[in-house]
Amino acid sequence: MTEAVSGLPAAIDNLDAWIVWGLRQADADGRRMALELTVDGIPGPAVPIIQALAERDSDPHCREAANQALIREASRRETRKLLGKDLNFSPNGLKELLSIEDRTLRSAFLQTLKKAPPPELLDQWRSHLLQENDPVMIQAGLSLLARFGTPSDADLANIFLVSADPLVFIAAMELLRLQNPFRLHEVLAPALGKENLEIRFHALHCLRTLDPSMARLCLRELLQSVEPLVRLRAARELSLLPFDQTEPIYLETLGREPLPLILVFLGIAVALNPSPDLPLKLYDVCALAKGLRQKILQAILYKTIETLQQAGLLDQ
Repeated sequence: MTEAVSGLPAAIDNLDAWIVWGLRQADADGRRMALELTVDGIPGPAVPIIQALAERDSDPHCREAANQALIREASRRETRKLLGKDLNFSPNGLKELLSIEDRTLRSAFLQTLKKAPPPELLDQWRSHLLQENDPVMIQAGLSLLARFGTPSDADLANIFLVSADPLVFIAAMELLRLQNPFRLHEVLAPALGKENLEIRFHALHCLRTLDPSMARLCLRELLQSVEPLVRLRAARELSLLPFDQTEPIYLETLGREPLPLILVFLGIAVALNPSPDLPLKLYDVCALAKGLRQKILQAILYKTIETLQQAGLLDQ
């Protein structure tokens, strides 16, 4: 399958090329999936396309997603600048975090901290959180206590688990996960039922470490959602589980997923983690597919065979 013949990217495992391809699709769901896949960074060739989508895409959800992708990329540059600074992690000192506009990246930045703040600074945060109203600062304080605090700090989580702010709620969950995971079970079921996707998928992320078998059941259900964004996020979470425990879920999903970029994302994981009997299973899935789905599934099959041959697990 070559770009000249089919119009598709030449390599099934070149996700950047598929993102660019998706951004150019007439179908709004295809563009939204491509924008979602830029969460870890925007490929260079995609930048001008996303800028154009942010300005004049006919779909308001795509315009919003494109704007958020650009904000996230700018925030990523700000985050790199902060990493080179000797920050003051007191409540007043961390006001500099406000310069990171993308909230998810602010959270990720806090997770990169390696050196524990002095005990007296953590005490400042314990007192300060009880009177702080800014969600950004609450998230920062909870994150610091989650990473460097003590099990008794988990009591603070109860105060903030009623927050309407998703990232404050998530930070409170993280405080429980790292300081008192036994209590996390109490909030996982309600969190998994939340309408907010960030909360639901963070709860699923926590469940993955506490009860992998239950996490697999939840993911199987989410991969059948009518909402494409939910299916793609579920696919991303699935890719973090051991492949030998999730192969049946991959095959089931490949057999029914209609959207090309979700197929490609799943297919990359399949092709890079194959067992010698996987090609026959993929062949059965390909045989039932038609059109673009069949082309993508065939590319996944060919890449799987190539991976096995390179590993010496399949005869040439």
